[in-house]
Amino acid sequence: LATFGRGLWILDDVTALRQLDGHTSQSPATLFKPAGAYRMRRANLSLYGAQLTKDEPQAANPPFGAIIDYYLKADASAPVTLEILDADGHLVRRYSSSQKTQRPDLQKLAIAPDWVLPVTLLSSAAGMHRFVWDLHYALPPLLSRKTNGEDENYGQDGLWAPPGHYTVKLAVNGQTYSQPLEVRQDPRIRVSPEALSKQFDLARRIEGQRVKLAVASAQVHRVRSQLDGLRGKAVGGIARRVDALIGKVDAVAGVEPAANPANSVGVPAVDFSTMRYLGKAYADLEASVESADALPTADEMQAVSRYANQLDGILATWEDLEKSDIPTLNDSLKPAKLEAITLSN
Repeated sequence: LATFGRGLWILDDVTALRQLDGHTSQSPATLFKPAGAYRMRRANLSLYGAQLTKDEPQAANPPFGAIIDYYLKADASAPVTLEILDADGHLVRRYSSSQKTQRPDLQKLAIAPDWVLPVTLLSSAAGMHRFVWDLHYALPPLLSRKTNGEDENYGQDGLWAPPGHYTVKLAVNGQTYSQPLEVRQDPRIRVSPEALSKQFDLARRIEGQRVKLAVASAQVHRVRSQLDGLRGKAVGGIARRVDALIGKVDAVAGVEPAANPANSVGVPAVDFSTMRYLGKAYADLEASVESADALPTADEMQAVSRYANQLDGILATWEDLEKSDIPTLNDSLKPAKLEAITLSN
């Protein structure tokens, strides 16, 4: 619909309307075959300050990702689930109507609220529903940023799902409904499927190493917290052993540098063999690999190998502390009736 050529309104994705028939309203549930979804990167307007003013005539753009329509004849008696599977049947993403989305805290947002993308929720209520999969894998929980128990990953997800064939599965009251979904490459970009496959494989390798590092890092932080608790209780030789172990743990974990009053960016890193440094380096590398639809560069490939060697060294050092230093300290804590250091939750 247009008005004098100056205003244009488009009804996005009428795929479900074309599939309506007499059986739809009679079936307990219907999962419509989704239209092909184009893997297009949305402009990061928050980086350039390109947010339009409120007096500028504008309307909502269609959502990014795969639009999935489904119909429920009646309210579901149990949570509705939606799964995205790849061509080999492996789970890519799983959603449930029982999941709750944390609203962003406006006091903590570093960007304007208008730049926070809306999140669609899966519904179990009777009627017609539209859900949007943003073409990303789930973000591993260990890589999620949390403050005071609240998730700060507004709009952040895992790896980009490469172009290809997927399956959508909707489960309602014990019944499963399936439809094929094709994720298509952005037609404006000339890149081979082989290049995108290598890019995805490298990004997945990096993510796997990040998770491995995150597991060890969580253990380190738990041990460090327990050592802090012992500081006020231990005396004499035990206190000295606690302080010595704290020094070793900090050498593995890395410590946050002090603020630099002469430079808002902070103090440059000086130790490149700590968990803290490597975690940030891995995150930056993954962002670089995923930043464009292209074959990974030689520098990115070399960085992965270099970081993997550093990770092996860091994990080996931490394993020595687990098997030697921590048990030795625990042996001295028992006679003093002080609580032993534990590695598990």
